[in-house]
Amino acid sequence: MEAVGERIIVREDAERDRSDGGVFIPPTARAEENTGTVVSVGSKVKEVKPGDRVLYTKYNGMEITRHVDDDHAGETVVLREEELVAIILDDE
Repeated sequence: MEAVGERIIVREDAERDRSDGGVFIPPTARAEENTGTVVSVGSKVKEVKPGDRVLYTKYNGMEITRHVDDDHAGETVVLREEELVAIILDDE
């Protein structure tokens, strides 16, 4: 699957159920930030590239469960570039 136009395909990060110290975090206490890795970008996308980690708002995009390619199967979301909130830098 390839993104077209101004669309971006993002593989969602797995939700963390443990803290860095190993303490279980119940679903009601987990952070509601949506992050993922860009898998594919359309020809009109200017700010991100495949492999970038991004932050996006919860109710944007279209969630799909579909085989994207051999390396990226599972939960994905198709977003417009304008729906991205931030690019996550390596040191964050």
